[in-house]
Amino acid sequence: MSMGPDSGLSGYGGASRADQARATAKSRHSYLRDVVLIVAAIVLVYGRALFNGFVWDDPVYLLGPRIYRTFDPFSLFATLANGIEYLPVRDLTVMLDFALWGEHAAGFHATNLLIHCCSALALYALVNRLQPLFGLPAAGRPSTAIPLAAALLFAVHPLNGQAVNWISGRNVLLCGLFSLLAVQLYLGWLQRDGRQGGWLYAAALACFVCSLLSKATSITVPLVLCLLLAISGRAGRQRPYLSLVPFFLVSVAAYVLFMKVAAVAGIITDAQLAAQGEGLAVRISRALQIPYFYIGKFLLPLRLAPEYDVTFSPRLLSLQTIGACAGIAVALVLAVFQRRRYPEILFSVGWFGITLLPVSNLYATNPIVADRYGYIPLVGLMVGGVVGIWRLKAWGGESLPKVVLAGCIAACGLLTFASVPAWKDERSLWTSAIENQPRVVVGYLGLGTALLAANDYPGALAQYAEAQKLNPLNHYYDTALGLYLLRQGASDRAIASFRNALQKKPDAIRPLYELAKIFEARGDLQKAREYYQGVVGSREHGNVFLKPARLALDRLGAGAVPGNAAGGGNAGQLAALGDRALAYYRGNDLAKALEIFLEMERLGGNQWELHYNIATIYMKRNSYAEAIAYFRKTLAAAPGNLDALNNLGICYRESRDYPRAIRAFEEVMTQNSGYAYAPYNLAITYDRMGEKGKAGALFTEISRRFPELREQVRPYLSGAR
Repeated sequence: MSMGPDSGLSGYGGASRADQARATAKSRHSYLRDVVLIVAAIVLVYGRALFNGFVWDDPVYLLGPRIYRTFDPFSLFATLANGIEYLPVRDLTVMLDFALWGEHAAGFHATNLLIHCCSALALYALVNRLQPLFGLPAAGRPSTAIPLAAALLFAVHPLNGQAVNWISGRNVLLCGLFSLLAVQLYLGWLQRDGRQGGWLYAAALACFVCSLLSKATSITVPLVLCLLLAISGRAGRQRPYLSLVPFFLVSVAAYVLFMKVAAVAGIITDAQLAAQGEGLAVRISRALQIPYFYIGKFLLPLRLAPEYDVTFSPRLLSLQTIGACAGIAVALVLAVFQRRRYPEILFSVGWFGITLLPVSNLYATNPIVADRYGYIPLVGLMVGGVVGIWRLKAWGGESLPKVVLAGCIAACGLLTFASVPAWKDERSLWTSAIENQPRVVVGYLGLGTALLAANDYPGALAQYAEAQKLNPLNHYYDTALGLYLLRQGASDRAIASFRNALQKKPDAIRPLYELAKIFEARGDLQKAREYYQGVVGSREHGNVFLKPARLALDRLGAGAVPGNAAGGGNAGQLAALGDRALAYYRGNDLAKALEIFLEMERLGGNQWELHYNIATIYMKRNSYAEAIAYFRKTLAAAPGNLDALNNLGICYRESRDYPRAIRAFEEVMTQNSGYAYAPYNLAITYDRMGEKGKAGALFTEISRRFPELREQVRPYLSGAR
């Protein structure tokens, strides 16, 4: 075996071709035994997952889209199957699951286990190929102990449990599998004659493409290949260097593609304008600290949860950031200076850092950290850790590393085995999340929603109340209270509660839909139409009320115009124009979207939603005078629209009309003291005016009352801006 088509293994660590021949001739029985052990470990640890159901986002993004049930594989490559992601390889496996199992969750879980098994076996093969790179095992003594230990640790480590137990973690599993295969096949190509191994190179490139079409986080795999060339001493050879060019070109194309998809799906362009402005320094500071979260969870995988209560310093000169940077610098220096004696350190640090880059929050991820983000990066720590432990035999003999590794693998397996039932259903998942992370709002929201679905209104209200303590801006308590009041026959109080919910989130689907039904039942068809149109125009993901809202609008004689309300007698024409305008808007073609919205206004569209959309586009284009005019039109028709009033204040501020900006923000605060962005924008206004005392007092109060804005407020409090 060689690291290049024209080189022997000597550059790989000094072993001879005869050594490699003997390693290749190792008994097939040993390899079969290892495969059986890896598969058996996964089945033993994760077998109970077959009795789990669809949880978290599964019902919305897997069970919701009809395209998965059509078995038209080619259509997956021409559309966003779930409406927000372009991941056709992932979607193809989901489509196959539906064809094989219908809506039986056990089949979907079985597929996840199968993919995870394949990933563990791919890692086994990769580490087996990399052993000479690490100078292991000793010449003449081929062994699969190190690959087996690394694969078993990967197979049963608790941090991988989220990706395996959660059906929607399929994208992570597939991305990991194809990334490992791409690296393995590329190394195989390097170790063969160019003409004989050409198919390996093509397969490696194909696997890399498949990994990107499963999840974009594999975009840094070409850098991993550079790392392996550097460790092996082949980076200076022209041919291996040039062979990476297609991989980098694929990465660039994937970046362009996924940025376009994010714009079309509204993931980028629909970020709240008031929350903009995180500087590069803040993102770099956070990215430097994030690796330590995963290292900690790798070493001590306890209190795992879907989301975490964790904060990172936003200041580059904070002690946390300086300490994090110093730790990374020490690791890099150690890896470089010890690369010949202990090459596994450079491999471990390099693999971990390179593959963590896409989820280091330099580009915003939601959530900031998650167990599933570590599926590929932690391979570096696992392999490096196993090789490092194996070297203990120099001090404690052959048995010491085996005992240590067996203990680590057994402990991880037991922890993962115990965590599997938490993913059985919504109640078990969110109960576990609250137990492990009691300060994270999503646990209470999830459990409250599960109890609400079971008609346990008192229980749901109790959970939503806890969520509201942690985040006063969330609308779920008011929504649940409205549903409970409806059940009690108190429709007037229910209306008030639903409207309170909409004050906090104007496009919240459930209160919009319930208000539409109430007013339709009362015969107030105009209000019913307005609320149904709000449902259709909502950008909230998982809009399960979209179809009934459109049917209701057809029944009530009004065209459904997403994101605006039709007016006059041209409802059908306006509806078609509205669809086109929103398509351009989601594709970030603001000029074309604005042109169509203005045409709709000329045709008689005169309701507040249309004016709000026009104002928003003008605001995004920094045309503040025009934005102000249309936000005023919005407020004339919908005086209680706090989003419009808040954005009006932002436009005044950017126009340097500070007195009017202050009045707008104060009016929002008067109408709803829980609307966090009003005091936040007011504080920024005072800061712009040079009134640092007022701004500082407001930022301090915001940090205390609104935990969700602490990251944005800290740079102001620390004087970083």
